[in-house]
Amino acid sequence: MDRIEPSNESSSASSSSSSLSSTDIDNDTMMKQSSAATSKVNNTTTTTTTNTTTASANHAMEVDSEDDDDDLLQSNSNHEHEHNPNRDDHNHNHSHHQTQATNDIDRHTEHTEHTHANGNTPTTTTTTTPPQSSASRSQSDEFDVEITEEDYESIAIMIDELMKDDPAIRIKAIRSLPIISKALGAERTRSELIPYITQMIDDDDEVLLVLIEEIYRLLTLKLIGGHCTVNNRYAFCLIPPFERLCQVEEKIVRDEATLKFGQIIHDMPYRQYPSYFEQYVLPLFKRLCDCEYHTSRISGATLIANAFSKFTQLLNDAQPQAPAQAAETETDTETGAVEDTASLCTRLQRYKSEMRDLLCELCTDNIPIVRRSAIITVGKIVSVLHDKQEVLQHYLPLFKKLANDDQDNVRVFAVDTLIQFSHILSPQEVKEHLIYHIRLLTCDQAWRVRYIASDNFINLCAMLDTRTVRDAMVSYFIKLLKDNEPEVRAVAISKIPGVAKLIGVKLSIETLIPIICDKLIDDKNKYARASLASIIIPFCYLLPHQIVIDKILSCILRILKDEYPNVRLHVISNICAESECVIEDKDKDKDEDEDADDDEEMIEVEVETEVIDEVEVMVEVDEHGNEIELDATQLSMPCMDGREHKLVTRKRKRMEKRVEKRRMRGMKKFDISQLEEAIIPSIMELTLDHDWRVRLGIIEKFPALAKQFGLQFFTERLFSLCLASLEDNVADIRLAAASNLYQIATVFNASQRDQFAWTKEHLIPALIDKITTSKHYLHRIVYL
Repeated sequence: MDRIEPSNESSSASSSSSSLSSTDIDNDTMMKQSSAATSKVNNTTTTTTTNTTTASANHAMEVDSEDDDDDLLQSNSNHEHEHNPNRDDHNHNHSHHQTQATNDIDRHTEHTEHTHANGNTPTTTTTTTPPQSSASRSQSDEFDVEITEEDYESIAIMIDELMKDDPAIRIKAIRSLPIISKALGAERTRSELIPYITQMIDDDDEVLLVLIEEIYRLLTLKLIGGHCTVNNRYAFCLIPPFERLCQVEEKIVRDEATLKFGQIIHDMPYRQYPSYFEQYVLPLFKRLCDCEYHTSRISGATLIANAFSKFTQLLNDAQPQAPAQAAETETDTETGAVEDTASLCTRLQRYKSEMRDLLCELCTDNIPIVRRSAIITVGKIVSVLHDKQEVLQHYLPLFKKLANDDQDNVRVFAVDTLIQFSHILSPQEVKEHLIYHIRLLTCDQAWRVRYIASDNFINLCAMLDTRTVRDAMVSYFIKLLKDNEPEVRAVAISKIPGVAKLIGVKLSIETLIPIICDKLIDDKNKYARASLASIIIPFCYLLPHQIVIDKILSCILRILKDEYPNVRLHVISNICAESECVIEDKDKDKDEDEDADDDEEMIEVEVETEVIDEVEVMVEVDEHGNEIELDATQLSMPCMDGREHKLVTRKRKRMEKRVEKRRMRGMKKFDISQLEEAIIPSIMELTLDHDWRVRLGIIEKFPALAKQFGLQFFTERLFSLCLASLEDNVADIRLAAASNLYQIATVFNASQRDQFAWTKEHLIPALIDKITTSKHYLHRIVYL
């Protein structure tokens, strides 16, 4: 096997004195193809670049805006507003490289024209590429473009356009980098083209995004050499351009560069070439992490996670074989030395230790966004580790330190990092080491931290055992439901059904129902009330029917009368989803009943029963023998006409309310039919709302309401509203109403013996009547 190229080549790759071309292009190394292939590659590259730009914009959306980062940097790093020396303009070098490259192509073009003048017509060689197997296509793309002699002039123009002032022209030229690379060959691409484009990195953001994609394609298309994308021995030559791209100030560009570069670092051939990491990657990490510019340190922290995951994977693959195959050896393809499995594990552990030392330095950095990147990296590293002792000894202290950071910009990412410990620590260990930090995060002084803690509250509870959740986490959750910030309350309210499933029915009745009825139902923020409306029906399906009727039904009726239409719409939307809730509830009831304790299966229910009491009353017997019951005032009056008074026993009926303990398994679940009459006024108000989006939202729920409440209820109460929606002033609502009538007819026709009975008896006669009386042609079109 060929020896790997020496490290001085990577250093020469970043030298500003490197030239793209100093000799003529070797004609024998050039593949040939028609000019049509050029446009084919450009089209493919354009699509890929567009997707990359969209992904970069989505990836840049985080909890903290870039403006917050600038405010944090203003007081800590005024000196970093200066320009990076590594980013100085190299226009004079560019001009030198461009001139030499163009001259190379021009000399070959002149040679071609001279050949034509002598009557020797150059021939175009066409090579048929065999179809790829699915396995080879999964590793990398094939760049089967052939360069013909007629394309040399076009390539010279491409190189010239790389330095044009118009960004659109430069982007078009950059998208042609694979063609230029194909013309130069793999060796000259590594030694001349990549150093040349490294000089171009001080450019506009949109140009740099395209450049990142095209540089990465040089690897995936195997234009820098090597036989595959993964474990490519020449991947090191891409370090100089990506290193500079990881230092730019624009966050979108930097994130996209670290994303691509991280994948390259992860796929480098560390096992085939044992010195690869120490020769190329470790010096890169040290340069990034020790750089005075915070952008470099941010990228360094992100890239460490990619290399660490690869070494953890290699270590996990090697360690199970170590006891049984201690004598197994591997050959170093670079030096020919023999390395056994034990030496491999020792080397990988040393690499992990060196990266951990760099990460520890970043965790104490004086720039908050660098520490933020460090805590994210800690979470990524913990997520791939399986050695519990290593996590407890090295990474748990780092997390605890960063979780107590004085900047909420750092603490806001502590929640996601904390959750990563769940896969390796048992619930008891989480309680021992992390319950304190869970409490701090849920009660943090910064509302953004509390918001993230509320949003991940179910995941935090899943890390602990059931008893700890019921003893400790419920109290934290109640505080979040009472939070001063409406955003925190809204997201905490949305987690009520999930928390109720974790703590059981009994504790839900004791803790959650009181705060819903007493505080949340009267919340002044409409978004918090909308959040409550979206979960109130699913929450009811977790409770017995009698509990809902006694304690929550009044809250549902109040929500249906809310002044904010979206609140009412959320309730009706969840009523329409009743069937899904019931199916999900039935699937989980068995597991909950098996795990429930005897005392938890018994809940207190307030019931009303009829009681018959026997009481003694004084009666008066008249002359006909009739007994007339006397009240207290009549007893004090003298007897009239000598009538007889006597005491008799009478039975009295009364209704008595008392609390009974009943088993959950024997109690009926919530029945949505109790809300049939209550939702009619709300539906009528929503269909007449001034906001057309609200009217459209309720119209779209009619098919589900018809399926939920049945044929008779819909025909009597909702059918007229559906027909009225066909005459709405908004065209989208009229079309939606027409479409819904078809769906409703499908539901009702399937439920009857005569397949089209409801359509023939109700729908068609009603539509004909509407057509004959309608005076507006748009309405008649909808009826038809």
